[in-house]
Amino acid sequence: MNQQRQYMLALVQLLEERSAKDEKASSEASGELAILREAIANAERTALSAITRADASRWALSQAQEVYRCLTSDRQGSSEDAQRPPDKGREQPVTVVRAILDFLGERGKATTGEIVNAVRQTRPAADSSKVNPELTRLCRRGDITRIQTGLYRLTRDTERDVSA
Repeated sequence: MNQQRQYMLALVQLLEERSAKDEKASSEASGELAILREAIANAERTALSAITRADASRWALSQAQEVYRCLTSDRQGSSEDAQRPPDKGREQPVTVVRAILDFLGERGKATTGEIVNAVRQTRPAADSSKVNPELTRLCRRGDITRIQTGLYRLTRDTERDVSA
């Protein structure tokens, strides 16, 4: 019996040591896991922030490209007109934009239909479907103002440019 006690005592001591080591390893693993969970949460926040910044950058780039396109197009012609080389020896036809600005300069304000008719009179070969996009572009550029749906007028700065 004495031998059984000694064996059991040794077994208990061995199991106590093993249990203490396992408890320590478990505690360390839990600590590492908490650190890794925090690192993952930080990485997710960083990724979300980067995605948001990338979306904002793409949007800002598209807006800047649009402004640049408007600024580099001929102030008196459409971007399509600005890309065409002038024909030497022939009088240049009035552009759609110039026709719009001149008409609004004479009238003060006009409806889309009146503007389309004026463009057709000035440029019989002009595609009337180009008038609305040019009106939108001129509004965005600040050359004209849409008073209400389908009614436009020159801005003050443009009035001075047209009359000069």
